[in-house]
Amino acid sequence: MFEFQPKALLKEGFDLETLKHFEVGFDRTRKRIIFPIRNHHGDLVGMSGRTTRNESPRYKVYRSELYGIIPNYSFNKSSVLWNLDKIYQRRMNIGSSQPVVVCEGFKAAMWVAQCGYADTVALLGTHMSMEQEFLLRRVANDVILFLDNDEPGRDAMRKIASRMGGSVRIANYKKLGASPDDLSEDEVLRAINDA
Repeated sequence: MFEFQPKALLKEGFDLETLKHFEVGFDRTRKRIIFPIRNHHGDLVGMSGRTTRNESPRYKVYRSELYGIIPNYSFNKSSVLWNLDKIYQRRMNIGSSQPVVVCEGFKAAMWVAQCGYADTVALLGTHMSMEQEFLLRRVANDVILFLDNDEPGRDAMRKIASRMGGSVRIANYKKLGASPDDLSEDEVLRAINDA
């Protein structure tokens, strides 16, 4: 449906292979970068579009655009962890000693994955629902929170870490107001290793 590659993300340093892996496309009609949202089984449950024209809202979950395509369509972001579909079966069946890294949004999760941490998911915001926590606990004994380094992100990381207990670490990075995709690859690796 959105076969065009978003040049804006390529200019920001994302590899073409990364964009293909995450099925990121471009909606030329609405001028939005499209991120498909799948549940942990891989079923498409929504799409989000990020504006390339500084419009508000910056991110828009497609709703009315999908009513004619998906009967009885509705979307609840608190029921999914973005990118969990790509790691769920492997982690459930084989397991992994690698931590699962949790970011706020699509771009941050894609960047961290491109930097070498494939087992990265996104909350689609700063709040972690009980359902998201349940899904995360199913696949991870070791979790690193790597939300944005602003007041809402730091507050959310403290709340999530307090709720989940000792299996959670917080990525350590100094750039105030930054998100993981604002960091270099070395800075991403250092932030995770210092968690």
